[in-house]
Amino acid sequence: MRKTLLCRLKPEANEKLLSNRANYSFVVDHVIARLQSTDNYSDLTIHEIDLIVTFTDTDRHSRTYLNWIYGTDIFE
Repeated sequence: MRKTLLCRLKPEANEKLLSNRANYSFVVDHVIARLQSTDNYSDLTIHEIDLIVTFTDTDRHSRTYLNWIYGTDIFE
């Protein structure tokens, strides 16, 4: 059985996501629910990827095009 994206989220990204939950619980809970129900990064919408990048405090300007395509900087 494949791991969900939430299980494959890198520890530092997971910590930042959970720390942002205190101030942005509605959106972060939505992101967490989506990560729990999704196995493939390619199944995420652009909006969902943007939310993940935002609430994991990932520097969007330093991401390479491969990171945007495959999410290797956020997911294991």
